[in-house]
Amino acid sequence: MPGQTHGADLFLWWAGKRFGATETEWADLKSWINDTLAKLVYGQAFSPELGLKEYLLFGPDGKSAVVEDQYWDHLMSVIDAVSK
Repeated sequence: MPGQTHGADLFLWWAGKRFGATETEWADLKSWINDTLAKLVYGQAFSPELGLKEYLLFGPDGKSAVVEDQYWDHLMSVIDAVSK
């Protein structure tokens, strides 16, 4: 499932180190770490706000977008089934 979580930062960082990244890609990654990830980790408010069924998607253009979780309803039914 695509998404941008705190767990994604390690892979993005090391992929850039291992395979190389352009100056623009490093700038986008550092911007994401400073402007979004750090705020999520420290529980600070950031823009855009996320709804319960939304997550941030880190796109190939280096920008983040809020997208609706297309698997939400299915996962809720799975949780309901296994919690009984």
